[in-house]
Amino acid sequence: MSSAFDLGYQKRWSKPTFKTSVYNQYETDAFERIQEDTGNETANGIPIISMLPINLSTNKRIGFEAGFLYRYNPVKWLRLNGSFNFFLFTTEDEFNGVDYSAKNTISLPEAAPRCRCLTRLIGKPTLFTVPFQ
Repeated sequence: MSSAFDLGYQKRWSKPTFKTSVYNQYETDAFERIQEDTGNETANGIPIISMLPINLSTNKRIGFEAGFLYRYNPVKWLRLNGSFNFFLFTTEDEFNGVDYSAKNTISLPEAAPRCRCLTRLIGKPTLFTVPFQ
């Protein structure tokens, strides 16, 4: 189960469009893969690890997203755009006495290694009047 709050703004000019938003997301029973040692080994002495997919964790995310779309077509069949996403997260989970929790926070001046940033550049070609992405 999840809930989210997102507040956004969009400004459109003749060719460029700027989009931005701030968000807060909360999710329970998030799907996670847990690895456990089975206690068995292969004939070569390599431990056998089992991977269990379970609904385990609680995730909290707060972030900022910005996108810049420019109706630029370097060729008639290709459109380009991009986006940037910066967020902080907390994951709380425990299984069979093992704590799998994780948290990233900003503590200056060490902010760079602890934050999550995603960037994306998208080319959207159109072939035979059908757009692809």
